[in-house]
Amino acid sequence: MILGNGTVALGLVDSPGMNSFGRKGPGVTESIKVFTVNVNWAGLVSGGSHEKRLLNNLLDSYNVLERPVGNESDPLVLSFGLTLMQIIDVVSSNKPFKLTILQA
Repeated sequence: MILGNGTVALGLVDSPGMNSFGRKGPGVTESIKVFTVNVNWAGLVSGGSHEKRLLNNLLDSYNVLERPVGNESDPLVLSFGLTLMQIIDVVSSNKPFKLTILQA
């Protein structure tokens, strides 16, 4: 699920009697865990005064309502790549798994 401002939320629903790794455990109740990852890296990088001036010059007349398509009725197709780096744990009974992902 994609939230606003480049935030991606990934959810994991635990079954009653199962812990977060999919293994049975006493006293474990049903819960929903949501992890959020902020994919807006623009705020993490700071450039010098020349870079800021260049960005201000390039984006000075930028209109956020314009779309990069020839016809306004055409859909805008975006692609976002992820690469599976590692599957950490798989439980065959309920199929929950842990994995490591690298943005492509």
